[in-house]
Amino acid sequence: MSRVILASGGSFQGIITNTSILPSEAIIYVDVRKEVQKTITLNHNPATPLILGDGQTVPTLIKEVASFPHTQEIMTWFENLPAINLEQGMGMWPILGRIAIEMTITGTGNSTETLSHFAVTKIFDPIFQKAQGVLPTIELLSCNSLSGGVSGGVGHILLKETLNAINARVKAAITNHALRIGGVTYNGLGDNVWPNAGMRLCETLTYILTPDRLDQELRTLTLVEIPVVGRNKELRDQLTTQFMQALFCTKVQNDLSIGLPNISKRLDAIKTITVNFWNGISPRIASANNYVNETRYLINSVQPDPYVCEEIRVNIVKQGSALNVPGIQKIINDQRRAPNIAELEGNLVYPAVIFVITNQKDATRLTEHELNKPARTPDTISEFQLKASKYSGLAQRLKAEHDKINTEYIAATTKINETLSKIGKVINETDSETDSTSPTNAKKQSWWSKTFGSNEQEKQKSQNRSNLLPQCLTQAEEYYRLKAYVEVLESGLRTIQGQLDLYQERLRRLEKNLQIIIGGNDTRASAYVDFKTFGELFGQLIPLSEAGQTDTMAIVLDNSVKNVTPVGLAIIAGLEPEETDPIAIVNALLNSTPAYVGPDWGGKEDTKNPII
Repeated sequence: MSRVILASGGSFQGIITNTSILPSEAIIYVDVRKEVQKTITLNHNPATPLILGDGQTVPTLIKEVASFPHTQEIMTWFENLPAINLEQGMGMWPILGRIAIEMTITGTGNSTETLSHFAVTKIFDPIFQKAQGVLPTIELLSCNSLSGGVSGGVGHILLKETLNAINARVKAAITNHALRIGGVTYNGLGDNVWPNAGMRLCETLTYILTPDRLDQELRTLTLVEIPVVGRNKELRDQLTTQFMQALFCTKVQNDLSIGLPNISKRLDAIKTITVNFWNGISPRIASANNYVNETRYLINSVQPDPYVCEEIRVNIVKQGSALNVPGIQKIINDQRRAPNIAELEGNLVYPAVIFVITNQKDATRLTEHELNKPARTPDTISEFQLKASKYSGLAQRLKAEHDKINTEYIAATTKINETLSKIGKVINETDSETDSTSPTNAKKQSWWSKTFGSNEQEKQKSQNRSNLLPQCLTQAEEYYRLKAYVEVLESGLRTIQGQLDLYQERLRRLEKNLQIIIGGNDTRASAYVDFKTFGELFGQLIPLSEAGQTDTMAIVLDNSVKNVTPVGLAIIAGLEPEETDPIAIVNALLNSTPAYVGPDWGGKEDTKNPII
């Protein structure tokens, strides 16, 4: 069976944000822009929005649908009322919801497509494709309250267009199930609550009981009142969502499918349900605490991959000269001292590239430019562990290579400093042999000649001095080669470590955001429920954490609960955690007072002839 959920207005936002509660092949959510944007926040949310009154005011909305009956009277009526912002809602006026949906039928105003086209492309086509063209049975679940402006004005029209789209293409058996929340639930939220509920109930009953329907269509109606909680919408949404979970439990549906005797056979299709809610167990907090522990373990469990590569190789190509000979000559002649290491370097360039050899045929080029790219957030724990292990192993190998080459670099630095020290001593000896009271260019030139033995006579006079220049050249080349080698390894190590730190920082940020959700609340409920694995939610939590969307993360955590444990049932029933005997739990539920008591349908108990 293929299920389609048609939810209009804000009463059933819980099943839109928690789509796993009620699996379906298509979910349509109809509301104004602000409510749609607030509700459909997850990237993976499969709900398809239908936004009403977008870019309209009440006058423009009414004028756009000139064919709607009594438009002038409607316009005059609203002119005498406080202004209504259609971006935020319909002001609990179903007539505005009806006109707004009428605009989509005719394709007027800002509508980008007609309602019939929407029903085909967004409802029929997806369920037809998912069923691979085989649609023997379809369940249409229409969910809305009787008191709202959007829900009261839209529900039946959307349902009608959906039925037309399906019937025109397949002859499937259709269960048309209307679920309506009554006006008692919304008592105190506005003057229109009760009139709206009465009129919409009459309209709903007429629709359910009329014989004018498709031959293959079965219509049912479920009426329910949610406990009255005033303006606490968050709590009301939670209660409604829990009610939906319970109602569509397989066992409950089997029990409700048993028809009871009624005066009219048609009333078999109508059921009223009373719902009560016992003690809550805050699974969101417990879930967050559970995943905090999982996150910490994941951060600390990263082990470097020792087989990430077979070899680290740095290719260095010499370009230019290692010694700035004219500059050195000028320093010696003008300043009569030996140059330091920084003054030795000429136009020598050592372009260095790291190659990580993973096997005999593969050499992966690692340069700071190529590595220093934003790391994509891993979608799964296994992907995170694989990449973190790879980066950790590569950092370990690069560090080992760096430590080895750095030892050679330190030795080369010592050698060339010793050679420069010898050159300094030669210059001092030359100073004592040369008249330095009034140096001329010729005398200055003699310092260079005597230092490095630039003619045969000087070379014969001091063989040691004549070897200093080529010795300095050789040592400088080795010094700068090793310097380039060390620098490129340090650069690669910084980049690799940066990627690893980035991955781990994302996990630490996730842990921090989970702690924000916990907020110092009691986390003992971890024993009360069974959770989905961390791996099942990792791909959802990480991007939401990166965006700082803790409110949406909380919705994901609500969805993480798989079932309640016996300990959790005991707590719900008001027992001690160790009192997990099924009989004791059942007795406690039957005899205790619920935390929230749902009113009977219509606010009055019918003890004489209840329908259910």
